[in-house]
Amino acid sequence: MQSAIKNQEDTDNTIYNRLVRLWLATILLILPFQMTISTYIAPWSSKASTIINNLDELTIVVFLLLAIGEFYKLKKLPNNLFFFCLSL
Repeated sequence: MQSAIKNQEDTDNTIYNRLVRLWLATILLILPFQMTISTYIAPWSSKASTIINNLDELTIVVFLLLAIGEFYKLKKLPNNLFFFCLSL
C-alpha cells in the first residue's frame, strides 16, 4: 500500500516537472514574438490578445506562487535571502 502511494507521488512529480519544463521552454520561444502574435490575434479576440500580451507577467506570478508552495511544503529555504528578494 505504501509503495503504491509512493509510486503515485513519483508519477505526479514527474508529470509536474515535465509540464513546468514544457511551459518554460514554450514561453522562451513565444516571448520574442509576443507582440506580433498579440497584434495578429487582436482583430479576432481582444481577450486572447490581452492574455498573450500579458503572458510573461502571468508566468512570473504563477511560478512564484508555485515556488512559495514548494518551499513551504519542504519546510526549508535554499537561501536565507529568498524572502528579502521576494520583498523587493
